[in-house]
Amino acid sequence: MTVSAQTEFAATPYRLPSPGDPSIIAQRVHTSEAAVADFADSRWPLAPLGAPAAVKPGLLTWDRFPEQLRESFRRAAWLLINIEAPEVTLDKSGSSSVEWFSASTIRTTVMYDWLTFAHWVDERGIGRLSDLTRDDLELFVRHLGEKGVSRGTAVRTLRSLTRLWAHAPHLPPGDALPMPPWEDEPISDLLGRGERRGENTTRIIHPATMAPLLLWAQRFLEFADDIAAATARWNTRLARIPRCETRAGFAKASPLVQDWIRNGVTSLPARLQHGQPCWDVQYLAAMHGDVHPSDISNALKASGRDFALDVDAAKPIDSPIIATIDGRPWCDHIDCADLPTLHKSLSAACLVIITYLTGMRPHEALALKPGCCRVERVDGTVRYTVSGRKHKRVRRDGRTDPEGAQRTWATIKPVATAIATLERVYPDEDTLFPMMRDSNTILDPVNASKRITALIDTANRLRDDRHLPQAYAIPPDPAGAVTLRRFRRTLAWHIRRLPQGKIALAVQYGHLTVREGEGYAGLKTDGFAALMEREELTAIVDTIERTRDDVASGARISGPAGQRLVSALDAAPRFSGTFLSAADLNRVKRDTQLRVYDNPKQFLTCLFDPNRAACLHGRTSRSTEPRLDHCAEHCANIARTDRQVADMQREVTRLRREAASPATPEPLAQRMLHRADTFAAAAAHHNATSAEVTLRATEPTALGEPAS
Repeated sequence: MTVSAQTEFAATPYRLPSPGDPSIIAQRVHTSEAAVADFADSRWPLAPLGAPAAVKPGLLTWDRFPEQLRESFRRAAWLLINIEAPEVTLDKSGSSSVEWFSASTIRTTVMYDWLTFAHWVDERGIGRLSDLTRDDLELFVRHLGEKGVSRGTAVRTLRSLTRLWAHAPHLPPGDALPMPPWEDEPISDLLGRGERRGENTTRIIHPATMAPLLLWAQRFLEFADDIAAATARWNTRLARIPRCETRAGFAKASPLVQDWIRNGVTSLPARLQHGQPCWDVQYLAAMHGDVHPSDISNALKASGRDFALDVDAAKPIDSPIIATIDGRPWCDHIDCADLPTLHKSLSAACLVIITYLTGMRPHEALALKPGCCRVERVDGTVRYTVSGRKHKRVRRDGRTDPEGAQRTWATIKPVATAIATLERVYPDEDTLFPMMRDSNTILDPVNASKRITALIDTANRLRDDRHLPQAYAIPPDPAGAVTLRRFRRTLAWHIRRLPQGKIALAVQYGHLTVREGEGYAGLKTDGFAALMEREELTAIVDTIERTRDDVASGARISGPAGQRLVSALDAAPRFSGTFLSAADLNRVKRDTQLRVYDNPKQFLTCLFDPNRAACLHGRTSRSTEPRLDHCAEHCANIARTDRQVADMQREVTRLRREAASPATPEPLAQRMLHRADTFAAAAAHHNATSAEVTLRATEPTALGEPAS
């Protein structure tokens, strides 16, 4: 170290480390099982900080940073790890900063956000962070936009640079980043309006993808016993293979080969070894027993026959197939080569069911242990609970607690079945999801999401192989890969957006009863109630905007609540962006005039007034939302538009066509005709009474903007 550098360090209010000092101080080390790197090392493992079981701590790799800037970022990272967040990052209104970053967040901050910035600075020929100006930082913001990164990534990156700037008082003068421009003006002004990320705005999994995915997840639970039986049978056969080749083994193998020749066998199952096909002698030995693979190989060579190598040949396990799909076996046999894929698909299927139908966060689901599910019978009602660990915002001594906090989720029978399946198939494991590992890789949501992608591929192949109906096809999700973190918001969306509230899933997927739907009461904690409320309010805004568009296109409105719908359209703020802030939603929530609910099942809009609601007959008028599964045609809260009536008339045609089909049972046909007649009468009433609407010419206040 040079004298000048020592002088700079001495001038800072915090003593920075030197080579020989630890990269993580003793007070921040949570586990002694992982070694602490030296400050001067090129790689800093973050495992000593501790992490939940489902989180991969990762490394900081300094060789990836530009050489001129490497030590500046190394010193800043040391502060990020070892000292509390500067107050300047905590005292700001609306700040999401925490006193201590988790290991995974530190890695993201340093190896993604800071590294991106470091290379941009280096490419501009700037050798010290202190040489940067506010104009430079504004150019970096523009650079992020030109790269096409998402708004969420851009915001995260800029906030990471705020943390770098906030540590300036503890760093040598040359490392001090100037105050970023986004610290005294809104980030949105620099980035422009756009989509914001986070749990509340995570894209839902499209229902057209989610429904068959959940269907296949449940199917795989039915396949579990077949998969387990085939695995046990295969392991038994492998165990019979002698440890080494013998003369006796060769004597047994030779007649086998001669039988193949006499029976006209011209090709044998093969596998790829180092990219080259070779006989799969292990499979042949396992299926015929009491011979070593080398015995088979030697007998084949001694026969003088040139058997073809069939790498595509089936390698069935002699285990029966019991489970069925649509009355037929789900497969002809289980191939020994397919066992790893099937186990991973089974594990992923259980994870889909557990994560989606509980509302757990990814880390919470992946950290579940055997024995976590409890079944109770109280007053004739079966209740299911799952115990695990909550990790979000769990602190201990100013640090994230890797062990998390104990919590219990109320859940439903399919979740209990999935857990029981995992416990039965993997009885000796200390985690419910042993097959989420890639070799020795620690459990994490990334690996788990890859398994879900593989499950989708496997399901679609099975659908094609078994020539199953189109309903079994899992189409690609328009928003991209189906990742584990998307299930929680998708559940909230389904519960709140689809008619019938808490039992929406029963309608959508047909596996829950009304009573089981009550299990979601357990989600009122842990932020899920707020997530569902956000979905409800966002749905209201969507309904208002869609109806405004209909009216602007000349649509007419009818119904006893038609004028109230017009008033709501006039009063509601406009929304032209992709994100509703908390303030936006509170404004919608406070205005009782804006209780506008779409009910696509009944082809109507509900202008909810509890004092007029037919759905609340016999219930308290203090209800804050309608029971959309109990809509009645005589209700005073109903309004309809031309678009809804057009959809309703198409439903009338469909119902009458299906009722006339010889395949439709008579009682069902009569119910269909009754429903068709009810809708036809409502459509006729709309056509006779609807009126054109002209909304106010003045522009309402835009959401996302301050009220004037």
